[in-house]
Amino acid sequence: MTVRSDRKKQFVRSEKPLYLKWSGPTKFRNGDKPDLGVFAFSQAEKPVKAELVIHYAGAEERVPVTLNNGINYIALPAFALASGEWTAELVQDGKTADALAVRLTATGEGWQVTQSQSLDVASGDTPLTLPADATDIRLRLDDSPQALSVSALDDLLSYPYGGV
Repeated sequence: MTVRSDRKKQFVRSEKPLYLKWSGPTKFRNGDKPDLGVFAFSQAEKPVKAELVIHYAGAEERVPVTLNNGINYIALPAFALASGEWTAELVQDGKTADALAVRLTATGEGWQVTQSQSLDVASGDTPLTLPADATDIRLRLDDSPQALSVSALDDLLSYPYGGV
């Protein structure tokens, strides 16, 4: 048996004279101090003067830039990282040439780890102790003997190499 997979590459071409592209991750840990930046693409033959107008956490910052033909990396000024939308506009001659919006997410300090807890539910309250920064919480109610194998099957199915 022969299995064949065809793969097709496609590229997007922009006809804009200036445009922006985000160049880094969007998920961080609280306390991270990343050196972030954006790519600004210019299709002009000569260097172009523009301004990068950044909006984040209720503040605005203006960064004057000179863009050469092709790809230009613009290092972003350091800012206090928090979850929220980061936006920027590339302004040339008072007009917005391109705009970019990126959702940044800051989670708890340290690396997130997967945890599971088994609870014996009885009448009354059953406390569930979770870390303050817990995300992607799932609850499964099952009292059958197959519950253990089913939970292991879920993990195997989500394994990136197809464990099943």
